[in-house]
Amino acid sequence: MNKILLLLIVLITSAFTPVREESSVADKANAGFVIEATAGDSVYVCLGSGAYAYHNTRNCRGLKQCKANIILVPIEKAQSMPRRPCGYCY
Repeated sequence: MNKILLLLIVLITSAFTPVREESSVADKANAGFVIEATAGDSVYVCLGSGAYAYHNTRNCRGLKQCKANIILVPIEKAQSMPRRPCGYCY
């Protein structure tokens, strides 16, 4: 009985333990937060001829189809290419 009670207490307290704050844009995106890129942020861009979006994480599923090089650039550069925010990671 005591073991079951202890197990329940551990499970309940772990369910309410706050998640640590993420430190970067990519970390927040990976944690499921909806974010917007701001001036000064770096984003990932596929250099393929059919590419049209920029991404906030290197492992975004939108980049998995890229057959060309993927580069990290300031968001201002990506917007001037012109690219728009990815529908998956933004």
